[in-house]
Amino acid sequence: LRDAETAVHRHARWILSQLRRRELENRTPPFFMEEGRELPLLNEKRRLTLLSTERSRAFQEENPDSLRLHLPAFDQSAVPSLIREWYTHKARIYLKIRILHWSRRMTVHPGSFRVKNQKTLWGSCSRKGNLNFNWRMLLLPEETADYLIIHELAHLRHMNHSPRFWSEVARFCPDYRRHRRILRERNHWLRFPEAAGQAIQSDRSAVRSKGVKAG
Repeated sequence: LRDAETAVHRHARWILSQLRRRELENRTPPFFMEEGRELPLLNEKRRLTLLSTERSRAFQEENPDSLRLHLPAFDQSAVPSLIREWYTHKARIYLKIRILHWSRRMTVHPGSFRVKNQKTLWGSCSRKGNLNFNWRMLLLPEETADYLIIHELAHLRHMNHSPRFWSEVARFCPDYRRHRRILRERNHWLRFPEAAGQAIQSDRSAVRSKGVKAG
């Protein structure tokens, strides 16, 4: 018994970190897409409203405080793709503004940028200076989304993660370590909305992420 207690104390830190990780992964937002749920949008939220439509194709409609999804015969199988399309559109608008802002401040000249649907990367920068960002960055706090942009723009000076690279990041984001921790804690968000879509399918059956990597 004493040996067991010693082992627990020795590994207490690791055990606590694993419990913390499990707790974070089990939190409901943003993995449930039920009626009335609030979808994160940087520092804002949009309430999800599901409606039936007589049209043959599903479509979305954004209001100042809500995202309304119109579903033929109230078939919710289209919900994940509609949400993904909406976030992708919003990400393009956001990134166009923020990349311009930060590239001017950092005096760098990026090439094109693309919004992608990756499962293991939050963002990346090619050797040609082109930037890729995961649309799921809009699920994050705005300050963390800005860190992602700063991180990738810093690669235009240093195509590595050397001390000089992190020094460049720190010039424009002194609190970058906190944002790196946020990304690690929210790696499981890279499964959204597919994970939520799987939950919807399960419920129906029952009734009848050089890049900023995940991890």
